[in-house]
Amino acid sequence: MPLRGLTREQEEAVLYDGHLLLTACPGSGKTKTLVSKIAYKLIDDQLSLGRKRIVAITYTNTAAETIMDRLDKLGIKTNNLWIGTIHSFCLEWIIRPYCGEHTLTRHRFRVLDEFESRSLISELKNKHGIGYFNPFPTALNQQYEIDATHGSNLYSALEEYHNTLIEKNCIDFDLILSISNQLLTATPEIALRLSRLFPYLYVDEYQDTNQRQYKILEKIIRHQNSILTFIGDVDQAIYTNLGAIAKNADQLKNDFQLDHIEVKNLSGCFRSTQRIIDFYKSFQDENINIVSKMIAPQEPSNINYKKNINRGELHQYIIDIVNQYKDLIDFNEMVIVAPTWRDVINLAKSMRQIAPEIPLDAPSVSPIPKSIDNYWYDLIKMYFTPISPDNYSRRKRMAQKILDNLAELGFVFEIGTVNLRSIVKAINSLNLNFDVEIHVFVSNLIDSFCFLINLDITSVSTASDAKQAFIDSIINRVREYEIINNASSLREYYRDRNGVSISTYHQTKGKEYELVIAYGLLKGKIPHWNDIIEGGNPVADYVARRLLYVICSRAKRHLYLISELGHSTRRGEPLIPTEQLTRFI
Repeated sequence: MPLRGLTREQEEAVLYDGHLLLTACPGSGKTKTLVSKIAYKLIDDQLSLGRKRIVAITYTNTAAETIMDRLDKLGIKTNNLWIGTIHSFCLEWIIRPYCGEHTLTRHRFRVLDEFESRSLISELKNKHGIGYFNPFPTALNQQYEIDATHGSNLYSALEEYHNTLIEKNCIDFDLILSISNQLLTATPEIALRLSRLFPYLYVDEYQDTNQRQYKILEKIIRHQNSILTFIGDVDQAIYTNLGAIAKNADQLKNDFQLDHIEVKNLSGCFRSTQRIIDFYKSFQDENINIVSKMIAPQEPSNINYKKNINRGELHQYIIDIVNQYKDLIDFNEMVIVAPTWRDVINLAKSMRQIAPEIPLDAPSVSPIPKSIDNYWYDLIKMYFTPISPDNYSRRKRMAQKILDNLAELGFVFEIGTVNLRSIVKAINSLNLNFDVEIHVFVSNLIDSFCFLINLDITSVSTASDAKQAFIDSIINRVREYEIINNASSLREYYRDRNGVSISTYHQTKGKEYELVIAYGLLKGKIPHWNDIIEGGNPVADYVARRLLYVICSRAKRHLYLISELGHSTRRGEPLIPTEQLTRFI
């Protein structure tokens, strides 16, 4: 069953049982191949023995959920699969089991909420005279030291930042990787145990992996108990400004001390017309030939570039494009991509006012924080996930995560009292008042749930502290983003959305649409000023071409690119169209 419907290239990649570097062009069925490879291994009886797991590292939680949903549809049991981001992997398999081995985690630590982190950074920047837009590198360097010149204002601010984390028994997102590396280095037996537990380890979108993440994986793989597969596309490496490194086969072989790593390619594009492909190939570095495998590869398609539209007319122009295609293309097959989340939110607000008849799949700022270590987030999410046959496996996974979270918080259960069934039953029976403020509703939800399964949240300090941090974060988010503070609005954040998608350049990666509309294609946005100032022309050129490659390769048939007028620098100089785009159009 996992091999059904695969091409020859895809099937060869699934069946290959050694270390593998699989490069995949846009639309070549990369996710399909990865799902099939995981499914093929999961039906191997040997993996059902003991605690062995297949591990799949994804760049986002959304990608992990997509893979799990596809496995559910195939009817594959996933008891022996762990899937998630590298940070989630480090927390679950390295830091939490061995927290007593590190000074920063031995006293019931928690991960700092993103709002708390931003607030602390803003406070310290003001206190130490550091500009609002100036970098604040909270990540430790390769020597696990503060990454700033000793004695500088920045060093003092960063030192105070890390001391504050220690006082609060907190770690932040960056420290997850640093602590994991330190634990694996100081206690090599941890990596050995993990290598014996994980016979297969897959890394999706490997080109977005940074050196600290590579080092963690290297320490596990070097024990030669695990078979490693890297999957990705070097030309879609859009996170180099965050330290990502797209390594080649020789570099991977040397760094991971492998005897051999096979290189295979997925070359056919089942997504786009040949005209779209030939256009986005202009931004390639690898110069890989990509051939359209669509049923009608030469079907007429549009590539339109607009650079004389004023910023004030932009939203109406975008609406006009959508209306031009609304009778030809389903709204769900259209996407509008913008430089930042602020642009996304502003465009969605404007479109709802000007053209309310156009359905939108546009993100809003949620009042519920999605912290990687948010013990209560899964409870909220499960509560708002409808009870249906389609959601059965998903809700079961959520219930298991909630059970694991309760154990991590320090609750001790009598045998048979709290299990998956009791958690599902409790959540399904909750009947709460929505006519209250959001933080009150969430507090009531947590308290009511704990009451139904006979847990006293006040008796476990880590649980009550985590709840209070969660509630405080909700209050702060509602205030900062001016969110309508009524719990009835929460249903909107968790419902399945349909309509024209609106997303950022980076978030649209991995998706595909009949019609792609991209705006804000201006120097200073693509490439960003940070890349221009800090990296110089070579880095700026590289980053711009990577982003343009990703944006344009989302399109199946129709592509509209916009470099609108009316944007300027802080000095008042007008922004010019992205130079890497104007070379080829």
